[in-house]
Amino acid sequence: MGMTPIEFMDAFVEGNCDEFFAMPDCVRRGFNAAISASHMADHYYKYMKRHDPAIVAQYASEGSYIESLYQTPGECFRDIRSIANAYKHLYTKSTCSISSAGSIDCVRFNIKASAVQAVEQDWVSAPDSESITSTKVIYRRRGGTEGNLLDALTQVRDYWRGLV
Repeated sequence: MGMTPIEFMDAFVEGNCDEFFAMPDCVRRGFNAAISASHMADHYYKYMKRHDPAIVAQYASEGSYIESLYQTPGECFRDIRSIANAYKHLYTKSTCSISSAGSIDCVRFNIKASAVQAVEQDWVSAPDSESITSTKVIYRRRGGTEGNLLDALTQVRDYWRGLV
């Protein structure tokens, strides 16, 4: 029968998100969480198409289902999907900066179809202070705006929690 969407959610999406949320400055863990949150859409559509087709009957294809997710949960899902898809092309179409400690500082994607241009660590200052207190993972969109990966993953994970 394979994994149900709830099992996939529990085994992969929740686990990878929890690991990233415990270390929200780790680009590698952020990638892992983005990949499983993105693939939840593929898993959900294929499972429902086979076991409860009425749920996805309004979509002509898996692609049209994915497109619908760009409306709800919206831009965050598009960003998460772009990050996950760009991950497949890291061997040829990206540049990566790795710190002396071995952690990933920045990954830039040279993929024109991707909505996201880079995923990187960014410094965070304490409120009412100019001192640096920690780092977080942000992503930069091709249009110049940026997003916080923790916030985007929270929104997408919460959407999946409400659906399954």
